[in-house]
Amino acid sequence: MSGEAPRKPEPRKPERGSSAGETLSMWMESQGHRVNILNPAFTHAGVGVSCGGSYGTTTIVIFVKRN
Repeated sequence: MSGEAPRKPEPRKPERGSSAGETLSMWMESQGHRVNILNPAFTHAGVGVSCGGSYGTTTIVIFVKRN
């Protein structure tokens, strides 16, 4: 991971009813997410969505490099 220590995932909270495309747009507007999305060192991404609870809809992405 580009020499950085692993960090706790930071969920982004899209507006209720937003699409996957809107969520990706939000990530591309976030400097940290954009850098990771465009980083060729990462070979895989995992995406999770949780609906409901105290945070409403929460979307998270985790980037990994597979050997």
